Amino acid sequence: MPFQTLQAVDALSFIENERPFVLDVRTPAEFAERHLPGASNIPVDSIPQNLDKIPTDKTLVIYCLHGSRSKLAANFLSARNYPKVYHIEGGFEALRQTM
Repeated sequence: MPFQTLQAVDALSFIENERPFVLDVRTPAEFAERHLPGASNIPVDSIPQNLDKIPTDKTLVIYCLHGSRSKLAANFLSARNYPKVYHIEGGFEALRQTM
């Protein structure tokens, strides 16, 4: 099943209401600088080695800085039968504009 896209303007309320597993796929340095509360950090290039840390029974919401890395991660995870995968269009930068 292909992943779905969340618009930044809808993402925060979706996260609050759905209580998904929020995955930040930026680098640890980017994550340390600022991230969404409760987000887990697994850089996009290390996802294949960390699948055991990503639940298969929860909705996933994935973001990065601008949306490119999160699209890669969402595509990768949805191809591995993760059932509900969302990526935030425009990434953290777009989210910051809605906060």
